[in-house]
Amino acid sequence: MKDAKWIVILLFVTLVWGATFPLVKDTLKVFDAFAMMGMRFLIAAASVWLYLKFAGGKLEREEWRHGAVLGFLLFVGYGMQTYGLNYTEATKSAFITGLYVIGVPVLSALLLSRRSERKIWIAAALAAIGLWLLSGAGSNWNLGDGVTLITAVAFSLHIIYTGMIAKRCGPVGLSVAQLLVCGVLSLVPMVALGETPAEFPLGALGAVVFLGVVANGFAMWAQSAAQRVMDASRVALVFIGEPVFAAVISVMLFGEILREMQIVGAGLILAGMVVAEWEKVKL
Repeated sequence: MKDAKWIVILLFVTLVWGATFPLVKDTLKVFDAFAMMGMRFLIAAASVWLYLKFAGGKLEREEWRHGAVLGFLLFVGYGMQTYGLNYTEATKSAFITGLYVIGVPVLSALLLSRRSERKIWIAAALAAIGLWLLSGAGSNWNLGDGVTLITAVAFSLHIIYTGMIAKRCGPVGLSVAQLLVCGVLSLVPMVALGETPAEFPLGALGAVVFLGVVANGFAMWAQSAAQRVMDASRVALVFIGEPVFAAVISVMLFGEILREMQIVGAGLILAGMVVAEWEKVKL
């Protein structure tokens, strides 16, 4: 299995992301959506920038240019996801967000005329069906679900664009630029909507710091570095482990019970990953 090191690192990222859905939903009880986004992404940018300075690096002009585009896509994606969590369940949000597993190969074909291997399409189809089953077969569609669908499109474009420019930019500098742009953009609706926090409870602030440093700072570096060697569609398939981890964590920590249909769905997602990465599979 090629790219094994980066697959393991990205799987760790999806584990962290899977754990953050209930964390974000709880934190939204304290901070409004864009206030939380602004804080977490500025904290993320600061943490990665400190690493960059410690390593003796600097931000290049090309990293700022491409980072601005990626930062805007992050802002749209996380903004719609965070806003949607006010109206939908964490599990459904994870499912809808995960539709980028289909969005990446489809949009790559439409926008870039890039054809993915047949096994990538089969793997994406398996993962998409698995997501549908894991989420409860798409029942009770609501406003929050529709808003979150925009997230799937934005994240698809983010993964595709990162794959296009990753080899021309340093992963650390590119991460700083996009995280900073996303954080600054989040401050605009925060101020416009009057969402500036009046209080900063220690528990909620700690959650935001964790989200910023680990779920965003480390994760953006890992994605930018991995996409220097991995195809965008394969990265999307690895990321699809996120709702599986979210479901497992919900069972272990919150006592939720997975139905047979959801277990089958999780199995299909994992099968999709194996099909995509197993070198001997020729479809």
